Amino acid sequence: MKSGVRLAKKTQRKANFKEIIAGKEVTRLFKHKLYERYSHLSNRNFVTYGYRAAKIMQSQAIRKQLKPLWGRLQSEMTDD
Repeated sequence: MKSGVRLAKKTQRKANFKEIIAGKEVTRLFKHKLYERYSHLSNRNFVTYGYRAAKIMQSQAIRKQLKPLWGRLQSEMTDD
């Protein structure tokens, strides 16, 4: 997850550098694909697999392990 977010931010900085030189408006970080890959907002990834497994097994331990992933994703996306 960290490497994927870092790559997206690096790509954003590279695009913004070119846009600043051209005098255009800078772009924001594209979050849709990041949320799709690394959060519970998608249907097919590790987090949704874990939540589905926790529901089937009726396990709070699995849910507790997955809970901090959303915060980590958000902090990684906001850090500069």
